[in-house]
Amino acid sequence: MIFAFPYALIGTVALAGLIAIYTFRIRFKRKPVSSLMLWQQTRRPLQGGTHRDRLTLPPLFYLELLTLLLLILAALGPHLRRPESGTLTVIFDPSASMSAITPQGETAQAQAIRKLRSLADAGKYAALRILFAHADGPQNSGLLTPRQALTRLAATSCHATTHSIEASLARATDLCGETDDIVVLTDHPPPPATTLRPGLRWFAFGTPLANSAITIAERTWNGRDGENLLVVVTTYPTANPTAIPPSLSPLPLRITTPHSSAPVFSDSLTPDATGTATLQLQLPYNTPPLNIELPPDPLTIDNHALLLPDTPRPIAVAVNITDPALSNLVNRALSATRYTITNTTSPQLIFSDTTPRQHRNSPWHFVITPPQAPQLSRGPYLVDHSHPLLEGISFAGLVWPAGTNQLPGTTLLYSGNRALLSVSRYRRTAPTFHLVSSSAADPLYRSPAWPSLIWNLTHLCAAAQPCATAANLRLGKPTNLNAPPDQPTVTLTTPDGKLTIPADNGTANWTPTRPGLHYIESGGHKATPLSVNFFSATESNLATAGSGIWGTPAGTSQLRRSHRPYAWAAAALALLLLACHQLLSLKRSGY
Repeated sequence: MIFAFPYALIGTVALAGLIAIYTFRIRFKRKPVSSLMLWQQTRRPLQGGTHRDRLTLPPLFYLELLTLLLLILAALGPHLRRPESGTLTVIFDPSASMSAITPQGETAQAQAIRKLRSLADAGKYAALRILFAHADGPQNSGLLTPRQALTRLAATSCHATTHSIEASLARATDLCGETDDIVVLTDHPPPPATTLRPGLRWFAFGTPLANSAITIAERTWNGRDGENLLVVVTTYPTANPTAIPPSLSPLPLRITTPHSSAPVFSDSLTPDATGTATLQLQLPYNTPPLNIELPPDPLTIDNHALLLPDTPRPIAVAVNITDPALSNLVNRALSATRYTITNTTSPQLIFSDTTPRQHRNSPWHFVITPPQAPQLSRGPYLVDHSHPLLEGISFAGLVWPAGTNQLPGTTLLYSGNRALLSVSRYRRTAPTFHLVSSSAADPLYRSPAWPSLIWNLTHLCAAAQPCATAANLRLGKPTNLNAPPDQPTVTLTTPDGKLTIPADNGTANWTPTRPGLHYIESGGHKATPLSVNFFSATESNLATAGSGIWGTPAGTSQLRRSHRPYAWAAAALALLLLACHQLLSLKRSGY
């Protein structure tokens, strides 16, 4: 039961007045007399006095006391919750800071679950709706029973790089209207500009803590014979970093490989005045995956990172050209890229001098076609530089034996009205490039345009293979996954299990939502590992956490919707008692 007007309790003062009236009455002394025949008044006058008499309460007192109590109860506005009424909308913050462990060994997530359990037990809500404020927007759990909602929250892993509480509040208002209860469970206070409507309560369970984190960890190919490693470690104090300088104590950092006992790096980094320490290393070619670790602290998710090798993935190439001189030119250009291996069994790119027959699982093809009715041309050349195959390539000054060939597909290079290079793709098959060339003596093969063309071609083919855009991904950052053109889906093996993502024309869009090692599978190809790491300076800074309760009580309109008023019953009973009081008073007076 709740009361709409609790300040009506001031009416209890009337009870004290009633008791005082019946307690303090005048006391009369008894006198023995011989007769009352000549006395005109035999009844004791009911007048007040200052003497305290023995408390002898008549039945009218109890009627008057009960009537006053009922009138006070009616003024309080009692409301009883309707049985199994209403839906509680819960906005839950799944960001990583909710998993920070306090000195008492408890997380903000555990405190939030305990608070929700108490609300569910006290409120007797028929259903709960949870809006998970993920970084990419609110996620609606649908209507759940209180038991299901608590189980769902207990099984939720808090590792998001940020939250979307503001967007979740707007979504909650659209879903539940203006009279339903809304609860926010997080670890930080609401922004100063946030206005909480009646019935919306904001619970924060955060604790300001000192923390150290790996904020950047990158492993990039240097284009020659190795990789560059960059690691940035930041320490966050419990106070505001702008007011008190962070601690300059060294931060131990350890970098190891999975199958070696000797660490790649094991030393302490000294942060600068901003609390940041940077490490740069040169890694040799074929360096295995690296595990980067910091000592334990309140937030564990930002203390480690796994970096896979980011060297270019070689593609399997087969050269099926009958002309030995032309075949040799192609092989030399391919070896110069250093990103290809010879594989005639299951190639990913085939060079040939005959047009292949395309099928759904066919690889990429580069077909060298002899010109029909050749005629030497010195340009000018019309180049489609929007296509990545011709990016950064110039054909100016070349002598080209152009023919009257009608090349299939889209023409990428013209000399006058004669097509020299085109690309064709039919029904989600791999692309086929057609190049007009008479022999190995063409000037094209002795110009910088030829190795540049092969370089672009191999990189395009490698980028189109089933894989992600990079081997090391950031949690919460969207990325593209490549798949064969005929494959409608891409399958990922995540730490939580299998995940199937729809692909459109060989590309699937995916946003990592869980850190750890993933494997991408597509069309029976070998699984490619991907590493997803957590980097978020906002969540690693636990100094901004706080605790408290914000919000205003529910309004009368919300009370009428979720509770039943019973002031009328108390008032009606009080009127009934007043009627009985009047009847008893008349009876005692003799009327």
